[in-house]
Amino acid sequence: MKNLSKSLAVALCFALVAPCIAFAETEADTQTTDVEYVVAESYEWTVPAETVDADGGELAVSVTKNVIAANHSLVITVASQNSWYLVDATEATNKLAYTITPQGGSAWNTDAILTVSAGTNTGSVTGIGAVTKAAVEKAGTYKDVLTFTASVDSNN
Repeated sequence: MKNLSKSLAVALCFALVAPCIAFAETEADTQTTDVEYVVAESYEWTVPAETVDADGGELAVSVTKNVIAANHSLVITVASQNSWYLVDATEATNKLAYTITPQGGSAWNTDAILTVSAGTNTGSVTGIGAVTKAAVEKAGTYKDVLTFTASVDSNN
């Protein structure tokens, strides 16, 4: 009986170890998962809310937040309603040419006046108004409307 118990014990041991050995010989089971973080594109920019004096007044444009895709730029452009003329409110034929020019730069036109690249959080430019006065001035209130546009452009 002692031998039978020993034989039974050895058989029982193999029965318990065999599944472990079989399991250890199989290939590992792997699974994957993606991890992501999305940064939404956003930007904030400002232009003067008040009327700016066309002769000597400062017109500041600024970008205070710039979260855009890599290899892109936030581009601010400006357009003049009256093709860079101040028009008399009561007599539209009375016009005065004017410019807005940043210090050390070229007069603003429809080209970009401010470009802020991705990875740069802020930017600003200040233009100074200058009116080309007529040889004979006519009294009146002369105005123009500037329209600023912001767009995200590819640097490619």
